[in-house]
Formats: sequence, C-alpha cells, structure tokens
Amino acid sequence: MELKWPRIVAGFPNFGNFLRNRRIFCAEDLGNHQRRGYTRRMDFDINSQLRRQVVAQLTQRGITPTRQRVDIGMRLLDRDRHVTADQLLEEVNRSSGDVSRATIYNTLGLFARKGLVREVVVEAGKHVYDTNTAAHHHLYNVDTGELQDIDSEQLRVSGLPDLGAGLCFDGVDIVVRVRNKIG
Repeated sequence: MELKWPRIVAGFPNFGNFLRNRRIFCAEDLGNHQRRGYTRRMDFDINSQLRRQVVAQLTQRGITPTRQRVDIGMRLLDRDRHVTADQLLEEVNRSSGDVSRATIYNTLGLFARKGLVREVVVEAGKHVYDTNTAAHHHLYNVDTGELQDIDSEQLRVSGLPDLGAGLCFDGVDIVVRVRNKIG
C-alpha cells in the first residue's frame, strides 16, 4: 500500500517532516490503520496541541519558534521536571534525530534568559534546567544526582546583606546538598 503524506503547512515550514517523523498518515490511510489496531490520531492530537502551546509560549517571550526550538520545547515544557542538557539532547534526538549539542545548550540558555526555565547550578560545572519557574529551592543528593523541589515556605532566609547604591535583590536560590548515610 502506498502511503500519502499530507501537505499541511500550518505556519511551520517543516511541518510535513514533523508528521513523517511521527508516522502520521493522511486521513484516509489513518482510518485503515486504526482498523488494524493503530491509534495514532490521539498521538497526533496531543502532539499538535502541545506544539501550539509551545509555539505560543515562545512567541509570548519574544523567541522565534524555529523547528528545533519547538522540538526542544515540546520535550522540555510538557511538565515540571529537572533535566540536564545531555538528557535533553538524548530525548530530542531519539524523537527527531537532528539536533546538535550546541543547539541544545544555546536553546537552554535562551530559554533561561527569557524565563521559560531556571538554570540551577548544583555543582561546579553541573547545570540542571528546571521547568518550574515559580519561587522554590532545591534539595540535591550528591550521591544519586537526584534534584527535588523544596517549597519556598519551608526555608527562611534572614540577614541578607545591605546592598550598595544602585543594586536590588533579583532573587535567592538555595540548593541544599545532601549525601546518603553510610551504614
């Protein structure tokens, strides 16, 4: 059976590639596949809804929604989570397969500057990106690498230093580092 690929542009120059990568077929073929037990229409609906939400979030923050930024955003912004650049690179390349490490780092840096994610430095040279941008702190297990959120109400900060002229506080980020007990 010859598959017919839809010619949908929907404002995305590579939207056809997006569909092909996810094995979505045109409506008449989709019906045949559903009768054989495939349920791709739901995947398509969820992915297209998420794609629209990511494009809207990027546009609201003044970020041009390129195909790679949208693909990265779809993997990153669908739920609250902590992720390293290498973990995200693996996820994105598993699904779309053509994003470089430099693109991941540049996009994460842009997303952090624009407030879509928070960059958390858990150790020297180790950065984790947090999609929860609300005020909160972190608990980092040095042994396992696990990072957990701590509600900002659970930690109180007092005795902040006096700031010089022309300075104001932008925020306070606390990372509590813990280790597993031995024995």
